Amino acid sequence: MVKDGRKVVGMITDRDICMAIAMRDRVPSRISIEEVMNGKIYSATPEGEVAEALRIMREHKIRRLPVLSPEGELEGIVSMNDIVLKAKSRNGKKPEIDYADVVKTYQAICEHPVPMVREVTA
Repeated sequence: MVKDGRKVVGMITDRDICMAIAMRDRVPSRISIEEVMNGKIYSATPEGEVAEALRIMREHKIRRLPVLSPEGELEGIVSMNDIVLKAKSRNGKKPEIDYADVVKTYQAICEHPVPMVREVTA
């Protein structure tokens, strides 16, 4: 979500919207963006390295990363889809984006949390 011009104040994804509709007993048109969006913003800079963007995505299990200017204004959004599609080999040369890093990031994002198991005592 962008406020006051181009200042990013939160993120919302299609999954956030679907989960909000499924989890609330309300008509979708009555659910506000502000109650659904994640106010915690992880971001990259336009000059940043792809490897750093992947690290942030992996660490926070997110598929999209806003690219912000030093003033906090939105410059764009980089997604896992963007990165995966750019991770091609170049005629036998080392790719600009490391395949292993992309796969490791995607695995971390898709990983399901281990359910807590309660110990049963007799």
